[in-house]
Amino acid sequence: FLPSTLLHVRCGSEHTKDGLTLWLDGAMVEEKAEASPEYAAAQPVELSLQLPRSGHVVHDGEKANVRVLTAGTLPQGARLRCTATRLWAGNPVESVWNVKLPATHFALPDFKGRRGMWKLSAEVVDAANKVLSPPYEVIWARLTRPREIYPTKSFFGAHIQLSPDYIAMARAIGVRRVRLHDTSMIAKWPIAEVEPGIFRYYDEGVTHAKKSGLAILGMLDGAPRWVSTKSREGYWGIWHIPDAPGALEKWDTYVRNVTTHYRGRIDEWEVWNEPWGNWFDGAGGTPELYGQLMQRAYRVAKKANPKAFIIGVDAYPKNGWTPRVMPFVQPLFYDGFSYHEYNDAIFGGPEAIPVLRKKEFYDWQAKYGTPRPLWNTEGGLFGVGSWYTPAAGGMDVLLQPSYIVRYDVTHMAAGVRAFWLYAVHTDGAMGEIETRTTEHDRAVKPILAARAVLASLVDGVGAPTRSEPVKGVDLYTYPRDAKNKRTISVLWSYDGANHAVKVPRGTTVLDVWGNPMSLRASTVTATPEPKYFVR
Repeated sequence: FLPSTLLHVRCGSEHTKDGLTLWLDGAMVEEKAEASPEYAAAQPVELSLQLPRSGHVVHDGEKANVRVLTAGTLPQGARLRCTATRLWAGNPVESVWNVKLPATHFALPDFKGRRGMWKLSAEVVDAANKVLSPPYEVIWARLTRPREIYPTKSFFGAHIQLSPDYIAMARAIGVRRVRLHDTSMIAKWPIAEVEPGIFRYYDEGVTHAKKSGLAILGMLDGAPRWVSTKSREGYWGIWHIPDAPGALEKWDTYVRNVTTHYRGRIDEWEVWNEPWGNWFDGAGGTPELYGQLMQRAYRVAKKANPKAFIIGVDAYPKNGWTPRVMPFVQPLFYDGFSYHEYNDAIFGGPEAIPVLRKKEFYDWQAKYGTPRPLWNTEGGLFGVGSWYTPAAGGMDVLLQPSYIVRYDVTHMAAGVRAFWLYAVHTDGAMGEIETRTTEHDRAVKPILAARAVLASLVDGVGAPTRSEPVKGVDLYTYPRDAKNKRTISVLWSYDGANHAVKVPRGTTVLDVWGNPMSLRASTVTATPEPKYFVR
């Protein structure tokens, strides 16, 4: 079995033409003749809890109610027994309480305003404490409110669907940029030009994202079957190779139409997703052809929209694509150099991975002109673990905050202008299950919650500078935030050991969730998990 298994439930027949409502909270499937000891047989009461907030995010000062739904007969004296556990080493229990049933909702505890992540576990019990339902879990995050900055000044992007709930979730966690790749493929050539000369536009989602304060990176990408000499399906059947006679002129028409139509709402565009992959380079596409697509897109888009910002190359570290394609693109035909970085390593040290990437990609650009700034348009973890039961593999939830904060900070320090994390979605068959940063119920995973804290502190301030106050310790200091009259530094141990670090006078130390920490003798222990100095 894969770490996660998709279960399809089909219901209905000719006798249910008026529709059917199905409540499915969980499933247990076992490939054996007899049930294992962990098998949970049906119980007299079914329980479902819902937290009607985008991403299950609660901001400072907000109250949140959980909706209660039960099925079955509740006996006299039944109650909901609730336990709240904090995401912390050892998962300490924070609170235990009861909710009298029947009930429609109850309030989550605020833990005196502390920030972080919690998991609610609840079950229905009777007056004699007999358990009547399977346990039900709800995860939520209490976070500081995101910064309000102009979206194109932001570093923090993600891949989301252009639906109201996902847009609201992005705003709640400080994401200000969205890339229209496989979560929202609306601008790709076969989706935009459904038949030769017939274009379809998706204005509702684009307009809603723009009005909600998100900057959109559109994709000039893919090719329909009718501009290809043969079928090269790629994935989802839309990445053919535009190599038929007249295909490049048709590419010009596509680029002109979409960049003109979305002008003012989408002004940033990237040319082709991962052209080094099997769906371009491995399917007959060549570096020379990509260079032609890049150059033509640059000229056509700039003419259609003088404010267009074109990102290109879309390299991957050390896979051979960059040296092969650079002679055909050159820095003259793009405004930003894009690349992808999927890496399960937790970055740090004097030669952090983004520093090496900058050298690699700047050196190759410099052979053909003035290097353009770097844009990491897709990346993250290969597997993102879940806190729900049962665990489904991927990076442990306790490591995710360290991973993402150190990933983002070291990229910012290397001069990367923006990073679009992959991927903030759950629905349907879009993208890889293992890379999803939200849970099955759209609760944010710790990787997103910890990133939201970082974004609330430093987004738009500028690139940090690294120092090493103690051997084995990274200290990244950002330029002074004039608006909030403070300077933020991010501290962690990059060698894995614990180190005592002197805290400068007038400095408040925050944990990775943004909670003030108490100090002893004006020192703090630097661990692999980041902490913040606020001066």
